Amino acid sequence: NNVGSIRALSFIRIREPPVLKGEAHMSQTVIQGGSAMLDCPVQGDPSPVLRWLRNGKPLIRLLRMQTLHNGSLVIYSITTSDEGEYQCVAESEAGTAERTITLKVQINGGYSNWEDWGPCSSTCGQGVQERIRL
Repeated sequence: NNVGSIRALSFIRIREPPVLKGEAHMSQTVIQGGSAMLDCPVQGDPSPVLRWLRNGKPLIRLLRMQTLHNGSLVIYSITTSDEGEYQCVAESEAGTAERTITLKVQINGGYSNWEDWGPCSSTCGQGVQERIRL
């Protein structure tokens, strides 16, 4: 206008709340002694901070556990005590996202050695003889 002019520069930052790729509830079964990778791929702006819970409580990390750079949790040498509900929680100033992964441990059984043969049901001719293993 006749009096003068003013210019202003402004920046708009669009924040994206955390988004977890995949399903909100997952289940994984692992053989005892094996390893489990609990995936938690997340995106958002600003980058979300990830934390893990187990059965609703903060996860107590053991030497057999490792968090990868992408947020996934790896548990090595799985035991039955590792079973439970694991929650991956992604938080930022733009929001929160959560995924629950149910971890089940499969114990592979086996057979005992064969026991000795039992007595024959007949002393003469055809008979039945039995041996057992559990």
